[in-house]
Amino acid sequence: MPNSKLAWFALMALAWRAAIGVLTPIPSEDGVNYLWMAERFADARPDLALTEVFPPLFSLAISPFVWLGLDPFRAGQLAAGLVGALAVFPIVRIVEHFEPDAGKIAAWFVAFAPMPTRLAAEVYSEPAFHLMAAAAILSALRKRSFESGLWSGMACWARPEGLLVGLAFAVTRPRQAPAILLGAALPILLLAGWRSSATGEPFALFPKAGFNADRLWEEAPGVFEFLGHFAGNLIAIPWLWCEAFAILAVLAAIGLFTRRRELWPLRWMLVFGIVVICAFLARRRFLVTWFVAVIPLAVIGLRWLPARARDAAFIATLILNILLSLRVQDANRITEREVGEYLAEKLGPDDLVSGDMTRVIYFAGRRPLPPKHFTIDELVDRARGRRVRFVVLGSFRKTTGAVVERLEKLGFEDYRLPAENRRDANARGIRVLGRQNR
Repeated sequence: MPNSKLAWFALMALAWRAAIGVLTPIPSEDGVNYLWMAERFADARPDLALTEVFPPLFSLAISPFVWLGLDPFRAGQLAAGLVGALAVFPIVRIVEHFEPDAGKIAAWFVAFAPMPTRLAAEVYSEPAFHLMAAAAILSALRKRSFESGLWSGMACWARPEGLLVGLAFAVTRPRQAPAILLGAALPILLLAGWRSSATGEPFALFPKAGFNADRLWEEAPGVFEFLGHFAGNLIAIPWLWCEAFAILAVLAAIGLFTRRRELWPLRWMLVFGIVVICAFLARRRFLVTWFVAVIPLAVIGLRWLPARARDAAFIATLILNILLSLRVQDANRITEREVGEYLAEKLGPDDLVSGDMTRVIYFAGRRPLPPKHFTIDELVDRARGRRVRFVVLGSFRKTTGAVVERLEKLGFEDYRLPAENRRDANARGIRVLGRQNR
């Protein structure tokens, strides 16, 4: 497909992501961390931005729009939409490598892909990863090994799984392995060095992976516990696979098991990705990370079908993708932003907000929480500091009653929100406590 026609699909993808973005009330919980980092980069404070465990590439892409004065949430949606639309180009070229006349099918699938579209609207980093990973795959298919490694390493600037793209080709093409791995090592080492020099923290290749490993150790502290954890996640994968990709999941499964040796790098990519997911946490979003491998397999699976079934499957997939894209967040989530912005008006320059509702904390103008679940003791300890004026808790969580009981002994009491916020906050499950005598 000529680049001129492909550009129209990219514009269509951008427009569709913008439309879904308008319907999305607030960013994801991880999204506010990316936005906070982007604001720090826009303020020329990489020493603060890089203290987050999240890789910085997506936030770096957002930061110019924040610097220009755009609302950070809309800036994040714009950046995610742009990189998601640009990913149309390498993904279609990957498909054309395997099926030269199937580029248009792939372009339709990518433009209206439901989960990538919704993830862009919620300001997740997956669209940035898709662009880097697709560039790495395309370079490898064109036998540009070192370049492929560089793109694989740059994908690690979006998500640590980026290295798995290079490893999949290194395993299946041993002669290319040294160049791929050397290329991947350079961006990874550069990022680790930048992070360490900017923040003063220890040199670490994959801080997010280390953070997740610590969380895993807390949940599965022994060999048998880990094996049970892994098996439970593995059992969940087939259903999550269908949730993540809908009809594309079935088509990709067909393509996965076709007798085509050139597909082994994509197969290994999925194997590596699923092993990592099962070792940590099974979520459909983590499977969507491998969208760049699923689309080529799905197109191959579609082309394997009989001619009559092929057209029907294509139309059904496209319609379902469009409908699933419209399954945006509940509108009442906007209450988290409204409550946060109200609390921001009540805070002094040195006051803090604690709790377990990271989006409320972010919209109150304070640093969002790290990506983990907090125990009762941790929530109480985080609220002890004298600078903590408010604590915001999810009232539907099982731990909240015990946390409130202990916080009351520390001088906190239920904070009475204005009437226009109170009803919505109760419905959304937001409980605000304020420190007495303030």
